[in-house]
Amino acid sequence: MFHKFRTVTAAGVSAVALVSLGGGTAQAKTSSATAAAADKWIYLSTLKCNDTEDWGQDELKIEVNGREVLTEFMDPGDKITIHQYVHFSGSATVKLVDIDSPDPDDVLGKHTVRRGSGTMKFTNGADYELKYKVGHP
Repeated sequence: MFHKFRTVTAAGVSAVALVSLGGGTAQAKTSSATAAAADKWIYLSTLKCNDTEDWGQDELKIEVNGREVLTEFMDPGDKITIHQYVHFSGSATVKLVDIDSPDPDDVLGKHTVRRGSGTMKFTNGADYELKYKVGHP
């Protein structure tokens, strides 16, 4: 069984405000209210394959906001533990792709989340379930 822990940070995580110190001098200071609002994590727990897009095995990648966070081969009936946190701000768009080199890749689906937890279903030509939770590590 596949098991790993990795933290990925996306761009645009904290906001910076300029605060005047007098005499025309300014200092960069992180706005705690803005940073707290932007400071989000999505935890990718497990990925289950009920049916592949290809005959036999799929070569998959998971992207969060366009950033690749996992590649894995899966057969029908496989379930892997991802155990991975990904930092984002605003919303997280999670996309599951079947890599079909040299042919064009197949997007099996995508979901956008801001909060909560549950199971994302990817059923565009295949059948995958990704368990997730938005929260701090």
